[in-house]
Amino acid sequence: MKPEILKTKYLFLNLLRFLKPKLILDVGSMDGSDSLRFRQMSADSRIIAIEASPSNYKKMILDSRLEKSEIEVANYLIACHEKRLAFYITHDSYSADTQKSINRGSSSTFEPIDKSTVVERIELDAIRLDKFITMNGGQSNDLALWIDVEGVGLDVLESIGDLKKNISLLHIEAEITPKWVGQKLKPDLVELASRFNMVLLATTKDPDQQDLVFINKSLLEKNYVLVTLVLYFTKFIGPATSRLFRYL
Repeated sequence: MKPEILKTKYLFLNLLRFLKPKLILDVGSMDGSDSLRFRQMSADSRIIAIEASPSNYKKMILDSRLEKSEIEVANYLIACHEKRLAFYITHDSYSADTQKSINRGSSSTFEPIDKSTVVERIELDAIRLDKFITMNGGQSNDLALWIDVEGVGLDVLESIGDLKKNISLLHIEAEITPKWVGQKLKPDLVELASRFNMVLLATTKDPDQQDLVFINKSLLEKNYVLVTLVLYFTKFIGPATSRLFRYL
């Protein structure tokens, strides 16, 4: 199957609606807004929003919408190696004539190539994804992953270890050109996902940074017609499909 170019966010949401994974992990959640969308599309899934930034986490636990939607919030830095890591908090843009505006979603364990964007460097203890899942009783063989971790996507995905067989759906950000020191790029991530028995369904079109949606190969074979139809409607109708499918 040749990957489609479309709005991957809506494809992921639409697939959640029909495939209804038992567990959804929102890794690099920032504020839980994506988790709220996941809840709209999959009412019975267990959803955990994982956020490394202490300041973002404090805001999330005070957000009554997350509690009302039964979204669990966890303050963890997910990485391939369990050790204390630098965590770089950055801003949107820099001008000598303006103040730095902190971008809550752009923090990373990799240092930006443009060092002028760094607002603060802190240190956090990291945990592997497989250990986090096991600790939280989530060893489900039906796992959907949304990974948005600013250049560290491959490390986070690799940290799932032997639980890779449990992944049903994956939405992950990948860079075409490097933005962080030492990061891996899209070809490396696609190769790793392929070794995890995942098939690339769709990508966005951005020339520098793309979002990718993968599906477990066995799940695709079992639901080929359904997935093909969801792909078709998402590509040609776009965001309206998620509003439509939500009520089916």
